[in-house]
Amino acid sequence: MLEATIGGKAVDDVSDVELPKDVAGLERLAAERAEIVHGLVADGRRLVEQIERLVCALYDVPDELTDESSPTPLRERACPHPPTG
Repeated sequence: MLEATIGGKAVDDVSDVELPKDVAGLERLAAERAEIVHGLVADGRRLVEQIERLVCALYDVPDELTDESSPTPLRERACPHPPTG
C-alpha cells in the first residue's frame, strides 16, 4: 500500500518523496486508504472471532466464556481497548 501511495517505489530517505501539489486530492486518497484499512481491520476481527470460537470448541471451553452477553468475552480480555473507527 505504501508503494502505491508514493508512486510504486519505496525509498530509503523520506525526504526523497515528492509531496503532492493537490492537497484535496491527497485528502481524498488518504480517506480512501483509511477506508481500505478499516475494512481490512474489520475483516481481521471477524476472522479472529471465528478462530477464537473454533479453538474454544476444540478445547471444550464453556459457552458462557465465549457468549457475547458475557460481561467479559474473550475478545475484550484479549483487547480491552480496541481501536475505534
